[in-house]
Amino acid sequence: MEQTKIFFIAVILITALPLFGHASTIPGPPESSSPVIPVTSESSFPVISGATGNLLPDGPLSAPTDSTSQADSLRVVEEVSPFDVMPDGPSSRLSAGALRESVEILCDPIFAGRGTGTDGARYASEWIRDMFEDAGLMPFEENWYHEFKLGSGEKGRNVVGYLPGKSGKWILVGAYYDGLGMIGGKVYPGADSNASGVAALIAVANAVRRDCRDGLIFVALDARSRDYAGARHMLSELRASGLSVRMMISLDILGSTLAPVSQRNPRSLMALGGKPWASSLRKCAAIGQLDLYFDYYKSDNFTNLFYNKIGDQTVFMRAGIPSIVFTSGITLNTNKVTDTPETLDYESLRARVLCISRWLSLTASVR
Repeated sequence: MEQTKIFFIAVILITALPLFGHASTIPGPPESSSPVIPVTSESSFPVISGATGNLLPDGPLSAPTDSTSQADSLRVVEEVSPFDVMPDGPSSRLSAGALRESVEILCDPIFAGRGTGTDGARYASEWIRDMFEDAGLMPFEENWYHEFKLGSGEKGRNVVGYLPGKSGKWILVGAYYDGLGMIGGKVYPGADSNASGVAALIAVANAVRRDCRDGLIFVALDARSRDYAGARHMLSELRASGLSVRMMISLDILGSTLAPVSQRNPRSLMALGGKPWASSLRKCAAIGQLDLYFDYYKSDNFTNLFYNKIGDQTVFMRAGIPSIVFTSGITLNTNKVTDTPETLDYESLRARVLCISRWLSLTASVR
């Protein structure tokens, strides 16, 4: 536990401060610093196979509340899995190799760190749009691109697609795709933060069932580093459309095993705000032999910071929309030029994608 505290004292400023000002003011240790917590080889974990079977229904019908026992007793209409009915999109999007390819594309020099308002961010949004279409999504309100003005006179752009449902309710799944861009002539690739989240977003869009009761909206959010302008614009569009959104799911840094919660198993996943669905989430986490946690590194203070004060989900939570943040946690590479594709663990990223996809299929299929 002391090692975790030391780690966060070193890294907290690296991650938090850029969110409240211009990225060029990033403080932190020199670029040669290495993570305090060592990497454990992924070779000790088996590669995850494809089909994994079905989960059993959790129990009698109950509406989600703050009570874990009540919220997680939702009865599934039928046993479902994203592997029962594969979408028309490329199933290879669920492979570790495809996830790595997505991260490497988003970190390509042509995107120049995906800084909001830059050509690189625009190129990234066009690629994401193509991936959404390949996954079988439909453009939200007949438009893939949802632009908004920033105070600097620049424009941000969300990419939004959806899968229709039957209940009249919606679940929003989002990941920010903008990065720090270029600072001092150096490109900040943003592999874990947050190309990994976008790669997961695309994979989940491919994997989730097509016959869910709730409609699913997938959004690649821009301008996180500009006071969550993309999230605020998405919320304003949802309000204007009159849609009933029952939940927001944020995919925020999902690709690393450099800073596991426990040294016993580096393949971990934190689901902040996920306690009301603890039972079903644990069943889904078992797919990829994930250790699942509902707080941020077992710290109430860090959980309050990274769930209630930092992140796109805070915009929706303040509007009364329940939210869950899925994350593998920050590392000493976060917001540094060393956040590159080769530092990620793609088998662990795949395990997290399978967990989230399975759970989303279950959650969107309850009465």
